[in-house]
Amino acid sequence: MNPQNMGRCAICGVNEASTSDHLPPKSIFPKPRPNNLITVPACEDCNNSASGLDEAFRLYLALHVGGSEDDAATRYFKEALRTYKHNKRLQREILARTNPVDFVTASGVYVGEGARILWKSDAHDRVISRMVRGLYFYHFGEALSPDTCVSPKWFNRPDNEFLEKLSGLSKNVIGEEQVIYLYGRAEEHPDASVWYFEFYGRHWAGAHTGF
Repeated sequence: MNPQNMGRCAICGVNEASTSDHLPPKSIFPKPRPNNLITVPACEDCNNSASGLDEAFRLYLALHVGGSEDDAATRYFKEALRTYKHNKRLQREILARTNPVDFVTASGVYVGEGARILWKSDAHDRVISRMVRGLYFYHFGEALSPDTCVSPKWFNRPDNEFLEKLSGLSKNVIGEEQVIYLYGRAEEHPDASVWYFEFYGRHWAGAHTGF
């Protein structure tokens, strides 16, 4: 992407874009990266301020998908674990947010002790908000106003009734379904949009904008 042809930053909608940003962050995909990663024009401020948040998001997500038998999820977990071993700050942060728990089956049988890791909400929500702003630009050809509120949400595993409510939204798949997201906006109020994300079939999030 030629910086001279980028125009405004897709994320903040104010500064001139001089680089590009991957949304979702490319670090949440194992190597080799998918060939359909999405890039949007970005300014230096928005791009540079995202690196620490992306690293935290990547590692917390990896800890959530690490138990999956999916090959891509396993490769992603192993790559992220190498980052964890070299990032002492993140190690301390994660250990401080880890609580011991007892694992019990659905029938009430105790199977042993484990740990529950609480995701850092700030890193999660800011990455989701940046994804929404960038993807809004990518799909609708214009940036959200800086004054437009983006409200991230967490979801439990969705059931069929919940997914049926989202059936009218557009769908996009990145990689081998490592990331699936649904999106749509109101024609009469273009800044009002809804977003739903599924990561590796193990973590679900969403957001709405403009209302």
